[in-house]
Amino acid sequence: MKTRIPSVLILAAALSVSALIPLSAASAPQGAVAMAYSVRSVDHHGHLITRGTTALTVLRWLGTPRQQLSSDTWVYHGYQADFEPANDQQCDTLILTIVRGEVTDIKLVNDHAAKLIAAHVKTKSTGMIAVSK
Repeated sequence: MKTRIPSVLILAAALSVSALIPLSAASAPQGAVAMAYSVRSVDHHGHLITRGTTALTVLRWLGTPRQQLSSDTWVYHGYQADFEPANDQQCDTLILTIVRGEVTDIKLVNDHAAKLIAAHVKTKSTGMIAVSK
């Protein structure tokens, strides 16, 4: 286990092990599997972020996202779960979805899942349309 001191996610019965497992094994590099866990809440130095927390509160407590995949998808790094399988799979990236100024979804993902989610958000934002052959 890594020795850095990340914020700890409060997950008591909150991880949905089946959620998004695996996201896409077919597009994974050799040995890489995208893993993502749904999270009920995030404890950041005593501040609890849950679904319904305002975006302004998230900014005040977590700061500016390290990366914004879109105006409503925020990425923070350096988190860990109180669920050992998530930590074993290096799920240390927190992805928050914001809708109408409030958190609507919280996920803890590994690097490969984060890349797939970023690609999906980018594709979604371009308005790509599929046409039958």
